[in-house]
Amino acid sequence: RKVLQIAESDSIRNASRLLKESPSQLSKFVARLEDGFGCQLFQRSHRGLNPTAEGKAVLETLERILDSTEAITSDNPDYKQPVLTIASVSFLTSHVVVPILSKISDIWPEYRFRVLDVSPNYVAQSGIFDICLHMGALDWPQSYKSNQLSSLDWGLVASSELSDLPQEVSELDLKHTKFVTPVYFQNSVIQSGNDFCPLAAKQRLPGDQTASASNAGEICLFSKQVAYIPLVAVHHLLESQLLRVITVREWPQTKKDLFVTVKATHLKMKALKTFLQAIESRLRHLEGVISAHIK
Repeated sequence: RKVLQIAESDSIRNASRLLKESPSQLSKFVARLEDGFGCQLFQRSHRGLNPTAEGKAVLETLERILDSTEAITSDNPDYKQPVLTIASVSFLTSHVVVPILSKISDIWPEYRFRVLDVSPNYVAQSGIFDICLHMGALDWPQSYKSNQLSSLDWGLVASSELSDLPQEVSELDLKHTKFVTPVYFQNSVIQSGNDFCPLAAKQRLPGDQTASASNAGEICLFSKQVAYIPLVAVHHLLESQLLRVITVREWPQTKKDLFVTVKATHLKMKALKTFLQAIESRLRHLEGVISAHIK
């Protein structure tokens, strides 16, 4: 809907007044969309914005989708209930958001919830999410407010049955060990991801590839590979002692800040504080599980 409004406004400046967002934020939003679609949507000039041929095709498709959605929601009374969209990267969705969904439903019984897994590269697209959990501070539009919730531990995990590696090792001990490699899919291309491992990717023996930290843990469980991942993603496998955390003497402990970002229009919702408390309670539980397995 936002990109259609931008197209109808003929310029970023006009769209900025209509949508009450800064021109720079809308320009970044359009740039991210073009990056996602893999083509230029608008021709920019001193006269404003004009859709390119590819842009016209995209806009026509979006209009059909919007018309179809509005037709469905207008005819079906079940769709009258408002929807709150909660987005995060997949491991946070699976291990933080979904486990407290029943509590969230109790807090906001008047809403249905749309829970989305989102690539880290597209988390900060404006106008899409009501609430978002994400790693690290991001450049959000003025219509969103961010707060740091906690810090999450990263660690090197391996199968508990992998006898080749002791509990504590040096980097040299890892030279013959395969590392699960992070990747992501963008613009019809598979690209290398960043797992924040202290050992550079070019210095590691590459193993299987996956876009999911949870999948990386599962790969380690059934192989002789290791993975450097957020330990929240495998807390259950650590607790059941199927996986273990390997200490590498030369490596510092890696922690990454976890943020929650909320649409500014929702900040006055009385239930928001209770929702954030439920998230924090879940994180404290996970931190307790993980701390017992970090040497």
